Amino acid sequence: MLTVIAGMDALLLDKKTKEIIQNNGFAVAATRYFDIPSIEILHEAVSAQDLFGDSSMYVIRELDEDVYEFLFSNIEIFSQSQNIFIAQVSKLLKKQKDICAKAEVEIIEINSIKERETSSFVLADAFLRREKKAAFVALHDELATKPPEEVHGGLWYQIKNMTLIFSGASEAESGLHPFVYKKLKSASVKFSKKECDEMLRELLEMTHKAHRGQLDFEVALEQFVLKYTK
Repeated sequence: MLTVIAGMDALLLDKKTKEIIQNNGFAVAATRYFDIPSIEILHEAVSAQDLFGDSSMYVIRELDEDVYEFLFSNIEIFSQSQNIFIAQVSKLLKKQKDICAKAEVEIIEINSIKERETSSFVLADAFLRREKKAAFVALHDELATKPPEEVHGGLWYQIKNMTLIFSGASEAESGLHPFVYKKLKSASVKFSKKECDEMLRELLEMTHKAHRGQLDFEVALEQFVLKYTK
């Protein structure tokens, strides 16, 4: 079984993913997350068999071009597997939508931040300005009223969108609101593409380890903000 969730808002993608996991009777902690998976890993997962014949739940996200192509070229294998897969992707082109429809694979499209309450951007704005004190204060203000997952999602959303700037995407190509695009365009001069990639990787690892109980989510957010501000 395969479900494809498409959208740019990482917080909403993870929220919908958790709903699907729980609706299928699995515990989030027992689910295997593959961030930036290889084709070899997916080969193993799709054919993996439990000793007692039970299904396993897999979440795959941050797909590179080769893995993205592999997934949709072999979509029937995933849809017919005894295991359950959730694939998070940024966007789906008509070609991929047609492939999913033919294989009867469910697509869930998330229309970014419009589908959830607009959260405070004080932290994200201070972080993008790389102002340590302002970002640290804003972080604790948000943690006082929100779960760390939501605060993490706000940072992820902004940094993920900044990768679009580094990719050279125009305002129209990015799909971002003109105000957001211009703000991120201005902020991008304070970061390098390498830093942006590193921040995304660290945020992915952070949420992964937090869900496994390997770190304190709030402390990890503090360390992250202090590391990348001045």
